[in-house]
Amino acid sequence: MGEAIVDGARKYIGTMRDLSELRAAEQQLRQAQKMEAVGQLTGGIAHDFNNLIAVISGNLELLGESPGLDARQEQLIQSARRASDRGRDLTARLLSFARQRPVTMEVFDPYACATAALSMITRAIGQGIRLHLEGEAGLFVRSDPAQFETAILNLALNARDAMPEGGDIRIAVHPAAKAGEVVISVTDSGAGMPDDVRARAFEPFFTTKGVGKGSGLGLAMVYGFAQQSGGRAAIRNGEKAGTRVEMHLPCVDGQRAEGPSAALTMREGVEPATILVIDPDPDVRKVLTHALQDMGHEVMSFKEAERGLGFLKLTWNVDYLVLADELAATAAGKELRDWVALNRPEVRTVLLTPQETNGADKAPLDGHWTTRMPKPFSTSDLLSRFGSAAEGSRNVR
Repeated sequence: MGEAIVDGARKYIGTMRDLSELRAAEQQLRQAQKMEAVGQLTGGIAHDFNNLIAVISGNLELLGESPGLDARQEQLIQSARRASDRGRDLTARLLSFARQRPVTMEVFDPYACATAALSMITRAIGQGIRLHLEGEAGLFVRSDPAQFETAILNLALNARDAMPEGGDIRIAVHPAAKAGEVVISVTDSGAGMPDDVRARAFEPFFTTKGVGKGSGLGLAMVYGFAQQSGGRAAIRNGEKAGTRVEMHLPCVDGQRAEGPSAALTMREGVEPATILVIDPDPDVRKVLTHALQDMGHEVMSFKEAERGLGFLKLTWNVDYLVLADELAATAAGKELRDWVALNRPEVRTVLLTPQETNGADKAPLDGHWTTRMPKPFSTSDLLSRFGSAAEGSRNVR
């Protein structure tokens, strides 16, 4: 604001600037930073919780194989296993939000994938809801089709819950206004979502549903999936009513990629092998050691990658190396991986990760690893990876 004398008259000069876009950009930045911080915290909690579940489920597996159990004991073990499985599912959804869950990247048509999932979604949402699919086929994205179907199902269930008296759910696949993107949206005809709720809807455990009616992780999982696929998620009000949740995913050329094959498959019988286990959690080491020993294997376990490397340098009698992912990311873990790849390429290497479900253990690995195994692990997980050490893994002594 200024003033001047022009032709003997006092004039005032001022400028105005619209800061709406700047304020909106600042708000988006603060929201992105908050979601990133929440994601890091969530991933850390889920990782620790996975270790606890691994110990519980591993001991239940061993206990369930004990001879002489009566009917009541078997019933109690099964009940505890079901609770352990629910805990495993919970951590998988938390890791999905935190973008720490691996995706099996494939090129696929989201319209065709949504079409194939329609019958499953229809059964899940129940009666009183009209389900519509619209859009274009031939738009390809690179992501995990199984997790994509799960995301669409979660959005449809959220949309159903927003319409207790019934209504319409529209799933749409269209090119986005921004070039190079495909937008997949799920819109309901409910009352809409207030601004304060919409601002927090992607946060894990945030829910407006009653106690016991929702975990608050459905939209968080969708957010994490979109981010991990190289895209983004957004919530908008519908054109007439209701809420529209969008996933914007990068578009790719429409050539379907072949899915990766499993590095190891289930084999009949178990041939004894020598297995080196390195995990910082003593309970995880104990459960894994007992389970592998019960299969007939010889097991050595260490807490630190440095000690494991020292052991490998002293003996050739090792068929498998099992290394926890939190150690694999350290300098000592990388040194161990590099040393094994250079000096002991015949050793099968297994990355012990907290991720699980939807074929995540078949996601591509770098050249250091033969396969990965989830925590918590089951007997079938152990058999599929350590059921035989005879083919291509026995060391020349």
